Amino acid sequence: MTFLSVLIALFAERYVVPLLLPHGGSQATRISRWIIPENTSGRVHSVLRHSATPWVLVIVSTLSVFALGLLIENTLLRLLASALILLACLGPRDLAGDIKKLIDAKENDDSATESELLEGVLHGPDRRSSKRNLIGGLFVQGHERLFGVLIWFTLFGAVGAVFYRASSRFSLRYSEVYPDSPALASARSLHALAAWLPSRITIILFGLAGSLDDCLSAWKRFSGYSIPWVDKPWAFLSEVSAASLSVDESENGGEVVPANLSALLLEVMRLQQRSLLILLSGLALASIGGIWL
Repeated sequence: MTFLSVLIALFAERYVVPLLLPHGGSQATRISRWIIPENTSGRVHSVLRHSATPWVLVIVSTLSVFALGLLIENTLLRLLASALILLACLGPRDLAGDIKKLIDAKENDDSATESELLEGVLHGPDRRSSKRNLIGGLFVQGHERLFGVLIWFTLFGAVGAVFYRASSRFSLRYSEVYPDSPALASARSLHALAAWLPSRITIILFGLAGSLDDCLSAWKRFSGYSIPWVDKPWAFLSEVSAASLSVDESENGGEVVPANLSALLLEVMRLQQRSLLILLSGLALASIGGIWL
């Protein structure tokens, strides 16, 4: 049932959602903006800024989905509900589509579209000029939009997907609305805890889809660096995953590097697509073996 839910959600995310929501967005994004509005005052403002609020919001969201699952006894309805919840947790847009649009914008000198796409990928204008940060940001976004949610869903079903998506979205929303609040530090800590395991699994998937030796070498190298634990999942996803791109060697024994940024972006997209196929293949084998029904 888990595997079928994943397939239904991925199909809908790729082919159905763009028709209904051509300008992107996701239900998780809209819910986080509704729960944490930009303009509040008084008691609501104080409550939203409290350090315990992000934990309460994530726990309530997760328990609500858990209670819903208890109410649904029909297998088919449970399958459809799981697929719909997973679909709501994915996004906000298909990353492969964003990469293609970014390449087109660069080739057509469409600076407005390029800036919009870069802001969606990097969540910060100070990181736009660096090719290294752009590639790292794409790996982080691949995890946040897709792999992190899918891994939590694989392990704990719809409850896991909602838990990870809520921790991710509320952390981002607090950085947008309350950047100087105690709640932001709390939300970032919760997000880092939720990402600890799936970020490492995602890196392994990228390594299997690309150059596993280079990936493991980079992992060992970065493990010795002094990085704050709340930043470690994103630093590892950015730097270690990028090492997986070294997949070929030239006749002289050197690494083959894509000739330009567009070719490099396409290679990142292909690597993430291969990683998704590896994850789906493992999930299919587990389903056939009866581990997840």
